[in-house]
Amino acid sequence: MYFPQEDAAVSQLLLNTIQPHAPSVHNIVIVGNTNTSFITSIQNLCPHAHLHVFQMNQAWWLGDFHCALNQFLQNLPDKTIDCLLLKDFMQLQDHSIAWLQAARRLLTPQSIVIANIKNSQHHQYIQQLLSQNSHNYTTVKFGNVAKLSLMEGIKVFLDAGMLPHLHQTLPQPAEAAFLDRLQAALTHLGMQDSISQMRLNQLQYIFTAQIIPERLQNIEADACSVLCATNNPLQLQNNLAASPDLLTTRHQHELIAITNASSIATAFQEGLKHATHTWLILAHQDVYLPEGWLADIQHAWHIAEQKLGQAIGVAGVAGTVKNQAGNFDYAGCVMDRIYTFNYLQSQLPLQAHSLDELVLVYRNDRFIPELNPDFGFHYYATESVFKAEEHGFIGAILPVPCLHNSSRYDSTINDEDVKQKSQTFYHTWQHRLPIRTTIAYMTHEGITLN
Repeated sequence: MYFPQEDAAVSQLLLNTIQPHAPSVHNIVIVGNTNTSFITSIQNLCPHAHLHVFQMNQAWWLGDFHCALNQFLQNLPDKTIDCLLLKDFMQLQDHSIAWLQAARRLLTPQSIVIANIKNSQHHQYIQQLLSQNSHNYTTVKFGNVAKLSLMEGIKVFLDAGMLPHLHQTLPQPAEAAFLDRLQAALTHLGMQDSISQMRLNQLQYIFTAQIIPERLQNIEADACSVLCATNNPLQLQNNLAASPDLLTTRHQHELIAITNASSIATAFQEGLKHATHTWLILAHQDVYLPEGWLADIQHAWHIAEQKLGQAIGVAGVAGTVKNQAGNFDYAGCVMDRIYTFNYLQSQLPLQAHSLDELVLVYRNDRFIPELNPDFGFHYYATESVFKAEEHGFIGAILPVPCLHNSSRYDSTINDEDVKQKSQTFYHTWQHRLPIRTTIAYMTHEGITLN
């Protein structure tokens, strides 16, 4: 697809995305590589809206535009913008994070952010890299541009305090022969077919996003000990270890990686021997904690105790809650791979019936569970909730999103280790039945895996 055709197709997808919101938007900010016809189309679609446009030509990203963008922002009043539309903007990775953070003051929690992201994992780029026919560095000047993968785009949104949703794509499929020959590598990497095709066959992604009001409101965090059982150094390096809070020198946070552990219980106990801080974070190696997360999670913990009226023993960002009818609902606010796990966000924080294992928060001056090694690497989050309750505390689900950037996308239904550990957990905690976790529903009749 030639650039003019791609540009026209992306413009149409952006117009399609804003169309359902047209009756309710009154002020729209448009930033990026736009032309007069695109601006006119937006105005025709939203005739009652006032447009604020920061418009540049196709080479706008080569210059020093950051000061001009900030000045553009300063001239707009707080909490007045219904829609922020970004065209060809997210490729400016470092600039876009800072600018999106600054733009938060213009938006209300109901405002919508719309942006396209050019896919650096499109099959054309893969073919170029593998055949050594990548971009000609003598003729192409990338300036501030950083080609983003799907997950990197999600990280940009999260670092800016926004929860993204993959709304639509602009497809350009690879030849079947290329995918067939690539299959062995994809299988080796543990990639599910549908996700591989999502990455290789999409030329552009269209995202929507909303701000998380409590994100990035807390500048300082008490020092944290972040514990992680790891068996994949590259996954750790590109996710948990790349979390901005763990890279800064402003705090004394520590990352404690435990290798060759036979279970989370043994990894947790080993990590506790080296942890020096009151706040303990137990996270997967494939979890990315966006900028400001450690301060925000502490703030959210304190707010939750005030709202719920009980002391918290363990907290997470996803899980299940028991409703008034005695049934179970999913609750949480997190990016789970490419999917937005967003349930009961407006009601959070909530007392947890169970928690997902991707990231857990404890305080070592309050309650540290003794985890059961028989559960391996499963169910320790829900076990923590149950044991916290036995000690007079509660588990809580807090509205501080992060990214679970797992390379595994398939169901747990056919996972023999999950089946075996589910049986063990079931018999250990059968006095608590029924139990609903994010991967299983356990009743006196048996276990149903998702």
